[in-house]
Amino acid sequence: MTEDFLHYVWKHRLFNSTHLVTTSGASLRILSSGVHNHNGGPDFLQARVRIGEQTWVGNVEIHIAASDWKKHGHHTDPMYATVVLHVVYADNMPIHLKQPGDLPVFVMAPYLYDSQWQRYQQWMQHGKGIPCRNQLQRVQSIVWTSFRDALLIERLEQKSQLTLRQLQRTRGDWNEVFYRLLARYFGGKVNGEAMEQLAERIPFQLVLRLRSDPFQLMALFYGQSGLLREEHTDGYAVELWKEYQFVAAKHQLAPPLQLQWQFFGLRPWSYPTVRMGQMVDLLVNNDSLLQGVLELADLSDLRKTLVCRAPEYWNRHTMFDRPRSKCAESSLGPAPGDDFIDGLIINAIAVNLFAYGRHLNDSFCMQRAMLLLELIEVENNRIIRMWKELGIGAKHAGDAQAMIQLYNRYCSEKRCLSCRIGVDILKTT
Repeated sequence: MTEDFLHYVWKHRLFNSTHLVTTSGASLRILSSGVHNHNGGPDFLQARVRIGEQTWVGNVEIHIAASDWKKHGHHTDPMYATVVLHVVYADNMPIHLKQPGDLPVFVMAPYLYDSQWQRYQQWMQHGKGIPCRNQLQRVQSIVWTSFRDALLIERLEQKSQLTLRQLQRTRGDWNEVFYRLLARYFGGKVNGEAMEQLAERIPFQLVLRLRSDPFQLMALFYGQSGLLREEHTDGYAVELWKEYQFVAAKHQLAPPLQLQWQFFGLRPWSYPTVRMGQMVDLLVNNDSLLQGVLELADLSDLRKTLVCRAPEYWNRHTMFDRPRSKCAESSLGPAPGDDFIDGLIINAIAVNLFAYGRHLNDSFCMQRAMLLLELIEVENNRIIRMWKELGIGAKHAGDAQAMIQLYNRYCSEKRCLSCRIGVDILKTT
């Protein structure tokens, strides 16, 4: 038995509640389970229980064994002086507040439904994946619909924390925050941290000053990234190095960062050299991405704004001085695909819009962020495919983000008793 399970059963009153009695033989009625307390102090606050002919309003403490009261030090903690009912699975020790008999005790074990505990045990023993996968079909659609909305907001709130931490570091400069997190997304899972560090080394105000000269801005990024070296012999690389030396001296820049750029396992179009060039092109053509996002009328306009291309040089090279084995015959440089653009909107723009609205208490921005996700098609990834195989589909990217949150934060962590789906299944077990 676990305390989490006892909390769940008490909170939802999922036990046989007929003819309840305390250990002293007094009749017991649960009028209100109280508010589940996740902080210090008793487990449930402001509960209402009727013991005999007396109604009590106060706190409830739950333990597997009654002796846990002393084991946890509650007998010396004044926060537990307001407990009106001690709920235990096993009554192995007499417990009191000030004098024997002044703390009513309810032993829950005889009133539990075995099927619920057995089902919960099966989930906890389940390996990786979705513990309740075999019972999902019994969950009503209204439960899914309401939980998805909550999950999407929870995911946006969680991802917004990175934005708000950057806001503190930049002293409230939203353009700088948006620029840094944009860089992180262009770096992807493998090079995201390195790209963000690079953006921190090149302030957005300097980007604005140099954006009128795209070649100079390109040289600044490649030079500060450490990917550009003096010993290059390729004509394009040599010219970039010369320009970088000029810019670095003029603006008294710190030496290039020693960043750990990863190429192994990536497709050529996802190499940091290519993504960096694409991001610089995006910065050149947009002086205020955040303001632009706020002003754009629809998704198609936003997608057009995010179209960008790396220099044509990267059609023929993977790194400076290193030609490709197979060259792309095009006069235009490599551009990110539609999936990358939509991913940029999902993971960077929508999240930052939501964080912006949350910080300013602007519900319009928050709703706009969620609307953007509802207009984008479902992304194709391992987690979404897993849910689809179980008959749980997603209509748009907002649903997909909710399903990802459900898997990552509840299924993988076995938080079934905090999950509305898990609770609904156990209620009907």
